[in-house]
Amino acid sequence: MTIKGLEMGKLLIVAFVAAGVLSLSCRAYSETYRAADIDTIASILESQAKPGDVVEIAPGTYMMDRKKISVLTSGTPEAPIIIRGVVKDGKRPVFDGSDYNIQRGFFHFEPETRDVIIENLELCNARGTGRENGDEQPANAAALYILGTNITIRNCHLHHNENGLFSTHESDYVLVENCEIAHNGRYSGIGDPHRTHGFYFNAKHQMVKNCLIRNSTDSENFKSRGDNTIFAFNWVEEECAYSLGVDSNNALNTLWLGNVVIKRTYEGINQGRLLGVGDGTGVARGTLVAANNTFVTVFPRDFYLFTFESSTTDVILLNNVFAGPGGDFLQKYGQGEITGAGNWIQAGISDVPETLTGTIRGEKPGVADFEGREYRPAPGSPLIDAGVSAEEYAKALKIVLQHAGSGSDAAASPVYLKALEDIERAYPAFEPVKKAPGFKPREVRGKVDIGAYELTTE
Repeated sequence: MTIKGLEMGKLLIVAFVAAGVLSLSCRAYSETYRAADIDTIASILESQAKPGDVVEIAPGTYMMDRKKISVLTSGTPEAPIIIRGVVKDGKRPVFDGSDYNIQRGFFHFEPETRDVIIENLELCNARGTGRENGDEQPANAAALYILGTNITIRNCHLHHNENGLFSTHESDYVLVENCEIAHNGRYSGIGDPHRTHGFYFNAKHQMVKNCLIRNSTDSENFKSRGDNTIFAFNWVEEECAYSLGVDSNNALNTLWLGNVVIKRTYEGINQGRLLGVGDGTGVARGTLVAANNTFVTVFPRDFYLFTFESSTTDVILLNNVFAGPGGDFLQKYGQGEITGAGNWIQAGISDVPETLTGTIRGEKPGVADFEGREYRPAPGSPLIDAGVSAEEYAKALKIVLQHAGSGSDAAASPVYLKALEDIERAYPAFEPVKKAPGFKPREVRGKVDIGAYELTTE
């Protein structure tokens, strides 16, 4: 491969495909564009980029001077377009919406857009209203607004936007990994139906893994109406209303795998639930499988699970820790069944369904430092080797995984399928990184431990 300089900072990378070397594209070359202003970035993504091209965004702060950057160019599954921030001194390029009303998102992935990866960017202060410059826009601006297919977001920091990430039912195979999503949401007031969230996710297939998700300022940290949803190995804390939701108008199934989810540490609005199924705007369907999570309450008024009366979602709970001073386990109004096995539930919690078998009750879960949020099992913990069998674990996950790479007109990209391999392993592949995004492998020796962490000898 040779690199030749072109004017205006664009590099043409000519790739010679030798015998036995598989090209990522039918094109004989790909281009790397180097951009340092919003006009150039917008022009490349609207009309110039081709499959396999890389758009490198120079370090610095980019104050938005337009309502959105439309991504109209597409890659292919084998040769995606990559939008990549150049990290300098540990800092990503920053897109800041403080001066302009944003229409839906800084980067707007249109329905016809396919196979794009965006990585190493910081996106902040997106609002649809309240700026002196630009027309008033809908008051739910996000860092990224996704209507396309095979869109991947990696190593990004999305904060202080009206929504962190927004995907629509037109989108498919959306992957978010190793990102921090924090302090998103506008406070719309109690009773306002147009609440904003850390995630407002609606894609046909969507996966969020190995992220730090925290401090929603209006409602949920993760709100999902997606058809097939995988939420795995994330650290989630400090929500405004409740933390995770399988909300109405989904069509298929949901997996919550290997997460730490902690209720907020301030009183806030009178909302004690940690997890929700249904929100009253339609029907929540399918099956929710929650396996090897650590769920933590903070106040006695807190409780773990709420199901709305219109929901038909069945809930399967395997190998989870339910710990903290929350008094009630469940407020069930929905029509779905709640079953499961191998969970550890703190003594004194009421309304635990009899359909949860093999439950371990105790005063303390036996972790390294509960108050310090070190949830790894300590030696002698009742969590050690207490999970269900590999067969029972695999049977439950199959309910979600059977549709994780199919069931819609689109085909999943190799990037999405590679991420899916981490979910399909015999036991959880990663552990959440404490208060940070990242990938820390989980090493299971013998039978799996209950909760999001495995006993180690480190």
